[in-house]
Amino acid sequence: MDSTLGLKNWRAILIFLFFGIFFLCIIFKMSHLALIQDEYLSNKGKDLSEGLRPIKVLRASIYDRNNVPLATTIKRYDLYGLKGLKGGDVPIFFNNNLSHFKDNILTKKSLIKKDLSLEDLEFVKKLRNNLLEIEEHQTRIYPFAEQFSNIIGFSGKDGKGLEGIELIYDELLSGTNGSKKIFKNRNQQPFKKPLIIQEPKNGLDITLTLDKDYQFIAFKNLIEGAKKFQASGGSVVILDNKLGEVLAAASFPSYNPNNPSRKIQRNRVFLDAYEPGSIMKPFAYALALKNNTLEANAIIDTNPGSLTLNGQKIVDPRNYQEITAREVIAKSSQVGASLISISIPSNEFIEGMKSFGFSKPMSIDFPSINFGIINQRENISQHEIASLGFGYGLTASPIQIARAFSIFANDGVLKDFVMIKGDYVYEDKVLDETISNEIIQALELVVEDGTGTLARSDFAKVVGKTGTTHKVSSSGGYDKSSYTASFAGIAEMGDKSLTIFVSMDEPGLNRYSGGTVAAPVFASIIQDLHQLSLQ
Repeated sequence: MDSTLGLKNWRAILIFLFFGIFFLCIIFKMSHLALIQDEYLSNKGKDLSEGLRPIKVLRASIYDRNNVPLATTIKRYDLYGLKGLKGGDVPIFFNNNLSHFKDNILTKKSLIKKDLSLEDLEFVKKLRNNLLEIEEHQTRIYPFAEQFSNIIGFSGKDGKGLEGIELIYDELLSGTNGSKKIFKNRNQQPFKKPLIIQEPKNGLDITLTLDKDYQFIAFKNLIEGAKKFQASGGSVVILDNKLGEVLAAASFPSYNPNNPSRKIQRNRVFLDAYEPGSIMKPFAYALALKNNTLEANAIIDTNPGSLTLNGQKIVDPRNYQEITAREVIAKSSQVGASLISISIPSNEFIEGMKSFGFSKPMSIDFPSINFGIINQRENISQHEIASLGFGYGLTASPIQIARAFSIFANDGVLKDFVMIKGDYVYEDKVLDETISNEIIQALELVVEDGTGTLARSDFAKVVGKTGTTHKVSSSGGYDKSSYTASFAGIAEMGDKSLTIFVSMDEPGLNRYSGGTVAAPVFASIIQDLHQLSLQ
């Protein structure tokens, strides 16, 4: 009996243990599933209630020297309807797009109205409809369009700079977007303040040395001159000699940066590099004086009106006979300039041209800026040196030519002109004051009784030099029917000292010289600047 009872008790215990363990397994499994579900639902809840949103910064502005905006960014707002929005919940004057409404219910996120006004924004906010969403976007505005486009450039839809100042200073202007976490309930309503994850960093505004009024005058006269003389393009540079700053840099053709279908045009002031021609003759004279191979206003014998060097003939329009060095510059004698140039040792001549800034970099930052080249091969011939003296065998950009001419206005000091307000202006004394004054006397004679008489002005003391060059032919050599006409002048106007360079590309064949094409444009600029000073 006792043994039977003991066996039954063990069976009962085993059965109890079995079912106990079974129920414990079930409970554990259910608990595990509950935990997994809770975790899933928790994560799902977070997906619905939390989200990251960017904090967009406005692209910084670009200003002229007087804080007039040349490029600025404005915020624009578009209204979207979300899936499930009822047509009746949208005011009729907003509802310009009904194509996505089916049975009066919006089937997907859809644009309702672009460019909301401030009144529109306030109205939408008052509706407190969670299925109406406002999206912010930014638009870059260029108030002066064609006048500055070749300098300022433009930015793309993503806000990144693509041309000009916008490109070269893109990182500075862009700043850095921030981010924030937003919290919404199941009804998509915020239930607590957004959490800033990353603080936004605004870009830095840029102030240029350019003056909108000077730029307008330069651009206006450039276009009018190109039309009058049937030129395919051109450029105008205006420099403040005392401050070492660029006041205007006009280029034609231009384009409207506000137009999405714009056709980009290069900035000829910084990117064009061509043989300057006779504009280089004053520099040859200056180097001869510096190297003591010629005395001031020396007599140059140009008889018989031609010169043969290394088997190649150099010819003047007529025989000027014996003329002074100043007259060589005024009459733009090729023979006289050649004799002056070959009097200088070739290495001294080439290094001297470099000291005037030719073929050397500038402080101005601009995409793909051209610094030109100088023929400096070993065993350079006398004919090649002579060619350098009258502006062939080297290339230079308009900004380089203007900078070099400012040396004569600045008593022999070369200034590394800047275009960003506040940038340091480096200076280098390259000529004695007596030499620069002698060159000024020669340049004065050019305007008084030489090739540049059409540059005369009643509103300023003007000196300068003309230049006329054949363009290089695509088939080799020079195109006898294609020219670049230019005039580089220094104008003293009251307390201002300005260097102004005018270049006309491919003017009509009836008038193609620097004296007949570029000099009159220079005079018109001076007249307009005078009128500006009276305002």
